[in-house]
Amino acid sequence: MLKLWSCLLFMHTIPCNGNGNGKSDRPLHVAMLPWLAMGHIYPYFELAKIVAQKGHSVTFINSPKNIDRMPKPPKTLEPLIKLVKLPLPQDKNKSLESMCSPPTWLPFKTTMHFKMFEIIRAVMSARDEKTGEIDKFDLHKAYSGCDLFLLRTSRELEGEWLDYIADKYNVPVVPVGLLPPSMQITDQEKEENNPDWVQIKEWLDSQRSSSVVYIGFGSELKLSQEDLTELAYGIELSGLPFFWALKNLKEGSLELPKGFEDRTKDRGVVWKTWAPQLKILAHGAIGGCMSHCGSGSVIEKIHYGHVLVTLPYLLDQALFSRALVEKKVAIEVPRNEQDGSFTRESVAKTLKLAIVDEEGKSFRENAKEMGKIFSSKEIHDHYIEDFIAVLQKYRKPSH
Repeated sequence: MLKLWSCLLFMHTIPCNGNGNGKSDRPLHVAMLPWLAMGHIYPYFELAKIVAQKGHSVTFINSPKNIDRMPKPPKTLEPLIKLVKLPLPQDKNKSLESMCSPPTWLPFKTTMHFKMFEIIRAVMSARDEKTGEIDKFDLHKAYSGCDLFLLRTSRELEGEWLDYIADKYNVPVVPVGLLPPSMQITDQEKEENNPDWVQIKEWLDSQRSSSVVYIGFGSELKLSQEDLTELAYGIELSGLPFFWALKNLKEGSLELPKGFEDRTKDRGVVWKTWAPQLKILAHGAIGGCMSHCGSGSVIEKIHYGHVLVTLPYLLDQALFSRALVEKKVAIEVPRNEQDGSFTRESVAKTLKLAIVDEEGKSFRENAKEMGKIFSSKEIHDHYIEDFIAVLQKYRKPSH
């Protein structure tokens, strides 16, 4: 099997009969196993559809819950795309008490089991132990077993980094393009008469062009109450019109400052359910966005030419934010270097700098120019053709 590594996406081309040198004009069969978060799954499901449109078969593998949440492939592509549910293993010991009974998985009967005090002692003694290196999370080892890297990016955005990776690991690095969000609009988003969209559009239509800041931190990130409070006061202090997608409030885990919605109701919306993000971003009233800097979220926002105010939290979000700041299409909210805290004043100042201040005009212009690259169908199609050609080249024949 051909091993490919792509930003927490594993793909394999299934061996099939070729001409003995790894090359074949026969259709490919590609297996995809993306990372188990919807922000990763959606773009690569679009990639699966693109591959299928070229006449190749795709087996798309993920957890049962995620497969159930995904949109169905178009009717014309159903014969070529197979969605496979991969159940995740479950540990039967869900509590300390459950470990006080004989195991049920043995093929013979036994009375052997731990007593509660023994389990408690074992847990308590392990509390202060430090873990060593965990091999299965060693990305460098994962990289070393790859034939090539496929990355959701483009040379226009990260050309120098692609060259560096290719040189460092001595393997081909193939950008598959940015997978434009215009190709990822769900069936729900396509419905112009969707009640949520009708209400949102009516409000956006009432705002001045390029005046509204769209605020969203994705479905995976959980803000602390302290950060949410400071963020809300900063948004209020900025005086800017805003649309804030804040689904966590509906789940009851967080609370906005008392009176916030009443004080800002004339210029802002706090949306507490699913929001049609792509349709909102495409509206002319949006003038910029505040983001946690998840890669998929950033691509969607810059696709529409919006300047970014970044507040990164997890994993590679901070580095992605710095890269965008370096490109002068984003401004990062200043934070305490030691504990990561930020103030409402810094939020307000950064928002105004990005959206309305004359000093931030160049950032807004740069974002519009980069948006032309992100949304270019010609550029995207070129990357897809190269991607398919690479899969054909590296496919290993069956024996």
